[in-house]
Amino acid sequence: MIPRCDSAWSYSGTLRSTSEERLQLANRWFQQCTSTHTCRPSNTGFTPRRLIYIGDTNQRLRLIETAIGFLDTDLQYVALSYCWGPGGGTLTTTLDNIEAHKRQIPFNHLPSTIRDAVFLCRNLSINYLWVDALCIIQDPGNADWLEESGRMNLIYSNAALTIAADESPTCTAGFWHPENTRFQKVSESCWIRDTPPCARDIISTRGWTLQERILSHRILHFSNASISWECDACCRFEDGETKIDFTGLSYRTFRLLNRSAPHESLGKSILGDGFEDAREGDYDPVHITDFLTSGSWKSIFFAWAAIIENYSKRDLTQPGDKLPAISGLASFVLTQAGLGDESYLAGLWREDLVEGLLWYVSTVRPSRSSAPYIAPTWSWASMTGSIHYFRDRYQFPFKSHISISDAHCTTSPTDPTGRVTGGIIHLAGLMVEVDLAVIPYPPSFRSSYKDAGGTPIRAQDQQVAFIRPRQKAGNDETRWYEVMYDEKAELNGTEDHFYGRGAKPSVNKSLDDISDRGAYFCLSVGALVDSVTGGQRDWFLVLQKTLGNEVYKRVGIGYFQYSRRTEFSLFSNSDIYHIALI
Repeated sequence: MIPRCDSAWSYSGTLRSTSEERLQLANRWFQQCTSTHTCRPSNTGFTPRRLIYIGDTNQRLRLIETAIGFLDTDLQYVALSYCWGPGGGTLTTTLDNIEAHKRQIPFNHLPSTIRDAVFLCRNLSINYLWVDALCIIQDPGNADWLEESGRMNLIYSNAALTIAADESPTCTAGFWHPENTRFQKVSESCWIRDTPPCARDIISTRGWTLQERILSHRILHFSNASISWECDACCRFEDGETKIDFTGLSYRTFRLLNRSAPHESLGKSILGDGFEDAREGDYDPVHITDFLTSGSWKSIFFAWAAIIENYSKRDLTQPGDKLPAISGLASFVLTQAGLGDESYLAGLWREDLVEGLLWYVSTVRPSRSSAPYIAPTWSWASMTGSIHYFRDRYQFPFKSHISISDAHCTTSPTDPTGRVTGGIIHLAGLMVEVDLAVIPYPPSFRSSYKDAGGTPIRAQDQQVAFIRPRQKAGNDETRWYEVMYDEKAELNGTEDHFYGRGAKPSVNKSLDDISDRGAYFCLSVGALVDSVTGGQRDWFLVLQKTLGNEVYKRVGIGYFQYSRRTEFSLFSNSDIYHIALI
C-alpha cells in the first residue's frame, strides 16, 4: 500500500493508464534509450530476410524480401515475441500465398496481437516489423523454416526493439489494453497494485520465447494492465523507475532464473559478493554479449546450464522444436565465444561434454520422446520434462574418469544448432555390470537421498530404483545404491526385498535374478574432491546395452558422496570398456 497519493507519486511516479499516456510513455522510453544509452545492436548491418512493411495508416501492409535489395541495410525494425496459442489461429506465410503477401497483407486478416504490434510500430515511427508467422515460410519441412529458425540470434539481437506480449495466451488475444490498470483506487489517499509488472506472465512458459528475451537489447513489455521497459541499461515501470547496476552476467539470465527460485548457491557461484544486492533488485543489467566476452569458459558453461534448466520447464507445441527453439541462442554463444559449429552437440558443448552429461530429471513422470527422434539419450533434450544440473560440480575442481575419443551429431547443413537425426559419443571408462531393481516407493523409506549419498530429488514419486554390482565387490556384494531413473520404469521388485535403512538398503538374496544379466551397466563419469575435508562425490551413469556391439543408451544417473571414513565399492572390480553412447 502507498500512503498518500501526492507524496507517493513524487516517489514512485505518475499513474498512467490512458491510451494516449501509455503511447507517449512507450515512445519516450524508446527515444531516451536510443539517444542516451548504448543499448544498440552489435551488428547494425544485419537485415532479416523478410520484413513486413508497415508505413503509415494510409499504406497497405506487405511482405518485403530484403535479399532482393529493396531495403537499406541500416534500417530499423521491431521484432514481436508472442504466443501463437493452441491450434494456430494466426495468418501465416506459405508457399501458396507468399506472392500475394508481397503485394498486400490485409490488415483485417491479422490476429489481434499482430494488429496491435502494427499499431505500436506506427506510433514509434518504425516502418518494419518482423513476425515469425509471416516472415518465415511455415509449410512443414521446408528448408526456409530450418534456415530462418537458426537465425533467431541475429533477428532478435539486431532488432531496434522487441515487443513482448507477456500475458496474451494466444495470437488472437491482443496485448494493447490501455483501459486496464494494475492500480485500483481504494480511497482518496492511496493506491494498491495487485501484482508487480512481469511477475506472472504467460510468455515465460513458452519455449521459443526464452531466447527471444535473452537476446533482445530493448524490450517493451505488455501485460494485461500495464507496460514496462527493459533494456541493457535499466528497467522502467509505469509507477516509476527501477535502476539496476550489475556487471559480469546477463541480467536476463539471472532474472529468469530468479523467477524460478534457483538455489542460492547458483547465484553465489556466478555473482560472488554481489548476489545479495542482486536479489534486492539493486543491480544493473548487462547484455549476454558482455557476459560471454568477459566470462571464463567455466562461467559460460555454468550460465548455459542455468539457461537450460529454465528452458526445460517451458512448453513446446511441437516436441520436435526442442533444439530449434534454442538454436538461436546456441548460435549466439558459438559466435561470441569463437567456437565452431562442431562444438555444439545436441544441447551440450564439446569443451564441457563430460560435465555436461551430469543432468538429472526433476519432473514427476517425465518421458523420453521416441517419435519423432529428438536427441541422443545422453542429451537433456531427449527428455520432455524439466531437468537440472548438479550445481555443486562448479564449487570444486572436477576430475573426469572417462576419455572421449569422438563425439558428433548429424545435423541440418542450414541449421547446425537445430534438429539432429543422430548423435554418438565414443568413450573409454570404468564400467561394471549391475542389477537394476525398481520397486514401489516404500512408506518406510525415510532417508534423505541428498544427505545419504543420493540425489537431490526423486522425479519418480511412486517408485525407487537401485543398482548393485553383479560382480562381487569385496565383502559388500549385497550393497545397493539408489539411482535416478530417467523415466518411469516397469517394477521388477517389491518393498519386501528391502529391509535396510537409508539409501544403502540390504536386499534379500532371493533377488539374484531381478534384472537380465548383462542388460545394465554403470559408467564412472567423474568426481569432485574437497581438499579441505577429504570428502569426495563420484558420479556415474546407468546405461542399458542395445543390440549393437558395445553400444549403449543412458537410462539414469547416480552419485555417491563419502568421506575418509567410508568407501565407494561400486567400481572396485570394474573393467575399462570402449563403448559408443547413443
